Amino acid sequence: MALTTQHGHAVDSAQALPDISQLRRVFGIVAGICLLFIVFTTTAMMLYPGGTGPIATSHGYQFFVNFFSDLGRTRTQSGATNYPSMLLFDSAMLAVGGGAAAFFGAFARYFAMHGTTLWGRRLNRAATSVGMLSAVFFAGVGVTPSNLIMPAHLVASQGAFYLLLAAVLLEIAAIRRTPSLPSALLWINGAFVFVLVGYVGLMTFGPTANTLLGDEINVTAQKIIVYAAVATIFAQAMLLRLHLLRPRAVPA
Repeated sequence: MALTTQHGHAVDSAQALPDISQLRRVFGIVAGICLLFIVFTTTAMMLYPGGTGPIATSHGYQFFVNFFSDLGRTRTQSGATNYPSMLLFDSAMLAVGGGAAAFFGAFARYFAMHGTTLWGRRLNRAATSVGMLSAVFFAGVGVTPSNLIMPAHLVASQGAFYLLLAAVLLEIAAIRRTPSLPSALLWINGAFVFVLVGYVGLMTFGPTANTLLGDEINVTAQKIIVYAAVATIFAQAMLLRLHLLRPRAVPA
């Protein structure tokens, strides 16, 4: 049975009215995971014994010199064991991967509550699939220590951001075809795309991290994009949790 919304678009009645309280709960959990990521990684930085690529004998975590992935090493460049930081970092990446997957899944259900075009539905399904895959790659960053399996670590980290860029672009296209969705979603995702395109360009064409200056440029860019990604998911989860109301629907 089909339903029509106040905008005149058809909605599948089997998907039109999911459990609102459950979706609110999922978006709340996703927002909490984003905050947990900040807590875990900050604590891991405080426990990091020291060592960077350009300066192996450095002490402690150098915010603008150490990569995030340094937190996941079993041993730092100085030779010190790093298990407390590694466990926290791995937990943070697995949690954020799970949180991203939960967000894309919940957003697909939220999207189904709103009338859209055929292409809107197709674009949303594609965005959900690519977003889920990017979540798997983000989790993969946490289980591929860069000092043990660097090739797999690079595939996981680069793949995560390339796939996330594709997922967000698809989602923006789907949202543009769905006028009943909060317009703030376009602004949030658009700002993130701007930052992410710059980071992908830097990964592809920017300087290597073999020098101190190149290392600082890459590390700073990585910090910006990681925090921007977490902030984007957090902002959307909170926004949708506040706007989660049943669509006005009447039988067709």
